[in-house]
Amino acid sequence: MRSLVARTTLIGLLVVAFVLPVRAQDVTSPEYRTPDQTLVDIVDALPTPGVSLSPDNEWMLLIQAPSLPSIAELAERELKLAGMRIKPQINGPSRTYPYINLSLMRVSDGEKRAISGLPTNPRLENMRWSPDGEWISFTNTVENGIELWVAEVASGQAKRLVADRLNLTMYAPPTWLSDSRTLVCTLVPEGRGAEPEVLPIPSGPVIQENVGKVAPARTYQDLLQNPYDEALFEHYGSAQLARVTVDGDL
Repeated sequence: MRSLVARTTLIGLLVVAFVLPVRAQDVTSPEYRTPDQTLVDIVDALPTPGVSLSPDNEWMLLIQAPSLPSIAELAERELKLAGMRIKPQINGPSRTYPYINLSLMRVSDGEKRAISGLPTNPRLENMRWSPDGEWISFTNTVENGIELWVAEVASGQAKRLVADRLNLTMYAPPTWLSDSRTLVCTLVPEGRGAEPEVLPIPSGPVIQENVGKVAPARTYQDLLQNPYDEALFEHYGSAQLARVTVDGDL
């Protein structure tokens, strides 16, 4: 009996010891708090880089991922339209995992070559080798859009070709043409205008039709529910095709 009472008392003291600091934190310090540095080092440890082999099998692109996405990235606005997840601020998909660094390694002898000129605070995605293996294209996400970049394998130098005008809402990354000097990409249309506004009063009822037939069908997420959803989908899904060369000619 004494053992049971002692054990119950110990559990009660442990609960009080854990609950009181949590309540105190909620009241006095609602901001995020950093744990012990040992835990920070474990969580922030970089994973093993991914790799992409050049078409001629001479070079390997090393693609470094971050440890975890930042709170700022997770807090960015997201639209759920027609089963898609869209970040309207950048005209691109959400829930992606951008990389933070690129480098090269020669397959034959293991020689490593850094890629210089990468953007500050990079969020890199959509790496593509040119057909001849002399160039690598990739995108970089900035605060208000997505940029197109290339890196020359011979010099290890990266440069930006298109500023924050890419439209990757429909998951169409820049693609190389057979000449290995030209890319086809999708841009935000010129003069697109502002995002459609929510109508305070609907212009009409929501109509759903059923033809009366029973048929197996998939269940899709976030279908377009009303004219406003349709307008948003058309606004962010519309794109302008463009050709850009490695010299930056658009």
